[in-house]
Amino acid sequence: MFFSSDFKPIIQALGKSRYGFDHKSNQTQRIREYPVNYYICKNLDMETEKTEAFYKKLKKQLLETSSWPSDYLYKFIVPTDADRIKQIQDVFDGTGAVIESRQSKKGKYTSISVTVNLENPDEVIEKYKVVGQVEGVISL
Repeated sequence: MFFSSDFKPIIQALGKSRYGFDHKSNQTQRIREYPVNYYICKNLDMETEKTEAFYKKLKKQLLETSSWPSDYLYKFIVPTDADRIKQIQDVFDGTGAVIESRQSKKGKYTSISVTVNLENPDEVIEKYKVVGQVEGVISL
């Protein structure tokens, strides 16, 4: 996930600015100019490292706390959109999963609970990665 502060160097590099305002020191400072690709790759590498560390920790916890094969409960929140909901349902199609969905009070979001029997933690992680590609999905 990127935050607006992550893009500040990119915007500065794109604007060819040589000086920028540092809010911590309240001073104008010289900005190092790097190619835009430097910032994008740096941020993507950091995100990839965080994601891989998260999945490694999850796998370890699943191995320690469950015996496999086991039922696993996924919970997702997605903006209410039939296409997005169907994309998530399609990930679990043919697995014997029990899928329940419920709209939020105002109908802007839909929560999806999926209970499925899986052989090992790697299958759990694989499903998280595939569902994570659905735009706007939040995995709980």
